[in-house]
Amino acid sequence: MLQEITGLRIDYTVIVDLKGFQSLVDAMGGVTVNVTERLPIQGYHTSSGGVAGIEGWIEPGVQQLDGYHALWFARSRLLSDDYSRMRRQRCLVGKILNQVNPATMVQKYPQLAAVAKENIQTDVPAADLPAWVDLVLRIKNSSTRSLTFTPDNISPANPNFAAIKRMVKDSLNPLPAVGPVVTPTTTPSPTTKAPTKTTGSTSNKSPKPSIGPTTPAAPPSQPVTIDEAC
Repeated sequence: MLQEITGLRIDYTVIVDLKGFQSLVDAMGGVTVNVTERLPIQGYHTSSGGVAGIEGWIEPGVQQLDGYHALWFARSRLLSDDYSRMRRQRCLVGKILNQVNPATMVQKYPQLAAVAKENIQTDVPAADLPAWVDLVLRIKNSSTRSLTFTPDNISPANPNFAAIKRMVKDSLNPLPAVGPVVTPTTTPSPTTKAPTKTTGSTSNKSPKPSIGPTTPAAPPSQPVTIDEAC
């Protein structure tokens, strides 16, 4: 389905369930994130429109989350919405990629192997795993971009799949940056006469100051660095 929606060929997949994700974060020693909103743990909406069943909170601020709290940082939506949760998930992925220490993970291999057996599914051949380790080292501390689909660029109730494929293709093959357009000025020759002042004319009014170029925000159809989601 993902291939049909995005137009991409997906060579391999890795599926990590919730328990596996929690164990992986614990194995790497936790992950430090900037929590920008107070997030409830557990909870549900009541028939009267209130909320109940909240078992705890993740408070705002920069903090190190263990696997349990990292999982709820990514899952919580009781007092927010799916798009806020998606933003936090992108933030968390970026922080994990930047903070994971391969040497530490190798030391935790027996623990990770037990987790992988029960909670991780993949079709990556075992012979290719060294290449994936090398890839992790290469992308560590790099800039990872994400293209999100929200009501800003699609209709969730009636998505335009052709437009989605076009946005995916454009994000992977961006157009080259275009520099500012410079308008040449003409220097008057020594024989050029000065303009004649005309009585009652408005041509001698001071021109309005020009506004310099600004950097526009990325349009919704363009990928953004996932660290910006934090």
